[in-house]
Amino acid sequence: MTDRYSYAERILFVPGDISAGLSLIENNSSALRIFRLLTGTCRLLDSFDGKGILLNRNYLKIPSGLVKRPSMRQIEDAFDDVDLKYVSDCFKKLSENEDFYKLIEFELINCLVAKSRERYLEAFLFLYRIIEGVSYSIPLMYVSKSRSFNKTYKSLQKFIPKKESEGELAFFKNFMESHWSDSWFYNITFDLAMDVIDIEEMRPVYYALYLDKAGKNVLDSTEDEEIKMSFIQFYSFMIELRNRYFHFLQGSWQNNIKTSQVVYPDLFFKPIMDLAVNWIAVVLFEVMKFDIEKAH
Repeated sequence: MTDRYSYAERILFVPGDISAGLSLIENNSSALRIFRLLTGTCRLLDSFDGKGILLNRNYLKIPSGLVKRPSMRQIEDAFDDVDLKYVSDCFKKLSENEDFYKLIEFELINCLVAKSRERYLEAFLFLYRIIEGVSYSIPLMYVSKSRSFNKTYKSLQKFIPKKESEGELAFFKNFMESHWSDSWFYNITFDLAMDVIDIEEMRPVYYALYLDKAGKNVLDSTEDEEIKMSFIQFYSFMIELRNRYFHFLQGSWQNNIKTSQVVYPDLFFKPIMDLAVNWIAVVLFEVMKFDIEKAH
């Protein structure tokens, strides 16, 4: 854990078989902490200002939803038809890839804290760092568990981009299209809604910018109200948005976003953030389930 933030348990206070693996008091693994952060069942204490930060949105559901009363229900719902004692045992034994989870945990905390404090631009920056952190690691984690060297090599060959300039993010996209295309979440839509934009006159402006940067990565749209994207389309949208907002070279052919267009940067990223955390939550939980399955 960082020196700045500490966890407060909200649902598991009595020691027992289930709490041994699932309680934030008894188990300090980064995988469990990420899981609990994403289920909206924990609270952080910021040692810098002494304030508590309530993280009460369940991002393992699509769309995400507020958790009014945290309970074991959020943990049960994440694992279909699995005994909680089994889940607890899994998290107790889940020590592989701890370095990976620890790096992601720090970025996720900063992302969720910034979002809870309505610093949406900052939250998106940390979210993008998570995407970059998983883009190369996850495909390698999957293929490294293959029992056949030839199969592993062929898998990696399939994911490697044909253009050298495409890099690790394209590598990850190829992996997802190849490995997760039959998964339950692959065809779920991510609905980018304009009604969360508090300044009404900015809705058509932001809608036009979102639609322009989404390009072909759109399933459907309602003018100035909503843009629908698939799982893989939303990934491409986040990459493009980052490239066009954080890059500002004027001599290139790319149509970068100007600050004068955005006016309110935090407001611009506000509609995106819950969807973006929802997206990365699905990815991280898929990896956890894969690690759990391989460990058992």
